[in-house]
Amino acid sequence: MLFLFKQEVLAEFASGTDITEENFYKFFPWDFGPFSRDVYDDIAFFQLRGFIQSEASEEESLPEAIAEWDKWRDETEIESDVTIFEEQIFTLTDKGSAFAAKMFARLTEAQQKLLRTFKGRLGSASLRGILRYVYREYQDQTVKSKIKSRVLA
Repeated sequence: MLFLFKQEVLAEFASGTDITEENFYKFFPWDFGPFSRDVYDDIAFFQLRGFIQSEASEEESLPEAIAEWDKWRDETEIESDVTIFEEQIFTLTDKGSAFAAKMFARLTEAQQKLLRTFKGRLGSASLRGILRYVYREYQDQTVKSKIKSRVLA
């Protein structure tokens, strides 16, 4: 979702701000589509500070999600006792909600509308649906993909 935000919303959202493509997440083609290690690092950062929490999902994990997590874990220097992927659902804590509300209130009406529209479009989409869209619209990000034929099937 962050990749799509950067590609389709960031330029308009960031107009008149210090946010640029250069200081936003940098994505590169990877085994499972566009990837940024910084996203995983930020998730861990916000979890450790109590802004977001996660819980195990009751849905079966997609092979794409498992493979991406395994590769990230193998390539990072983070020590962890967790060796088996378990699909997680991330939600804001009360602390995170309060912080997000303050940040949202500082945005212009146009920025708020852009975020609402983006969230409405992708918030309930499945991972498989988002992947299929990205693979069709941003083929340059799929050049190293190990799952391209499966996603586009």
